[in-house]
Amino acid sequence: MKISRSFYTISLPNQTHQGALLKFEKDSWLGYADLRPWPSLGDEPLESQWAYLEKPVSQWSPLLQKSFHFAQKFADGSLFVSNEQIRTYCLASLQSEALLNESVIKLKVNAAHLGDWQLLTSWIHRHPKSRFRIDFNNSGCLQSFQEQLQKHLTSYLPQVDYIEDPFPYDGVMWERVQNECGVKLALDRWTHEQYPSQGYSYVILKPAYQDTHEIVKTLINPDVRVVVTHSLDHVLGQVGAFAEAQELMSLSSCAGEVYGLRPFVEENNKEPIFLEDHGLVCLSQNAESLLRRQMEEREWQILTPYK
Repeated sequence: MKISRSFYTISLPNQTHQGALLKFEKDSWLGYADLRPWPSLGDEPLESQWAYLEKPVSQWSPLLQKSFHFAQKFADGSLFVSNEQIRTYCLASLQSEALLNESVIKLKVNAAHLGDWQLLTSWIHRHPKSRFRIDFNNSGCLQSFQEQLQKHLTSYLPQVDYIEDPFPYDGVMWERVQNECGVKLALDRWTHEQYPSQGYSYVILKPAYQDTHEIVKTLINPDVRVVVTHSLDHVLGQVGAFAEAQELMSLSSCAGEVYGLRPFVEENNKEPIFLEDHGLVCLSQNAESLLRRQMEEREWQILTPYK
């Protein structure tokens, strides 16, 4: 199998990230996929991924294995089979003073910064008709989080869908926060080998590196709602996350609706791959052909053919 790569860069507010698109070829088989590590969240950096390619696929990193999985789905066309609309939310910058006409807004907040709490309440106050999803990225601790929550957010809780990763996951402590503070918590990344059993009402799944189907099968609480998001990656990676969200929507074990972070950062805005309308997103009718053309037009660096 011949493998090629093509680097890309995504610029976000106050940060720039690099990823790589991968091309897998074997006989008449041709598939493309995205590879977008987050070293700050525990992923091995991009430059460390290439050594895995010298090994059999079964020994690749979880990120590379999922990339290969999506390349297979690209090759056989199954990446584009389902196209039901999915509800989405808008990721906004906490420092922005803009007024957004959005039904669901997500904000990233540092629980240790008092100023962030004040900006957060200002956001909610300015958007009385919007619902909020607040991501603390494990930046708080139990005591200070409860104190600031009660001080700043108590009157706004009816507008809060969930609070994501307020402090490092502890099932007992998270359950206590949900019960005592009347707030729903969302679990993103965790370090336990066994799937966490309590203390959260939403689970955040990222198909770029997780076996989402297996996770959903092992959910102990059937009322946990599933949120599938992309990884702020290339539009090809976003299509992969969208396809997996479509699959999860068909599972009876998924409670409620599957929400996803709104796709963005497309290479060709004149011919968009995603269509969005009033918080609902789906693929355009010619998404597959557009993506194939984008991939064919890129410059590719051939890596040594691996096993």
